[in-house]
Amino acid sequence: MNEQERQEQTEALLKILEVGQEYISRGEYVTAEEFFAELDAMDKAEFGGDENSKN
Repeated sequence: MNEQERQEQTEALLKILEVGQEYISRGEYVTAEEFFAELDAMDKAEFGGDENSKN
C-alpha cells in the first residue's frame, strides 16, 4: 500500500467517523444490547432454534 492509498483510506475512515458522530448527535442509534438482540432475532428467524442447538 503506497502513501496515497493510505491517505485515501484515512480520509474515508474519518468520514465514516464523522457521519457516525452526526447520527449519534441526532439520537439515531441503538444500544449494543438492542443491536445484539435484533441480530439474535434475525439469526433465529433464518436458522430457527437457539444458539445452543446443533444443526
